Amino acid sequence: MSVFDEPKIDTHCHLFDPVRYPYRPDTPYRPSGQEIATLEQMEAVFAAYNVGRALLVQPNSGYDMDLRCMLDAIAASDGRFKGVAGVPLDISSSDLLDLKARG
Repeated sequence: MSVFDEPKIDTHCHLFDPVRYPYRPDTPYRPSGQEIATLEQMEAVFAAYNVGRALLVQPNSGYDMDLRCMLDAIAASDGRFKGVAGVPLDISSSDLLDLKARG
């Protein structure tokens, strides 16, 4: 069996799609070039290497605490993706429970 045939999990990846999800205006670093990809591009790479599941990590570059890009990718993944989010210190318990429910 080839290494490409073995099922895999990506345990730490970031998703940057500044066309659909513009970066925050105050961000000190804006990933560009080969650092960015749409969800569709990431899915194509995952398919090529038999990556069936992934843990998306919210980047502080570009998005800071804007979770839309990551949460939309999780929602579109049919349960294959989960996420790690950076949140404000004063986040409410109900907002945390909502994030947990969304993956």
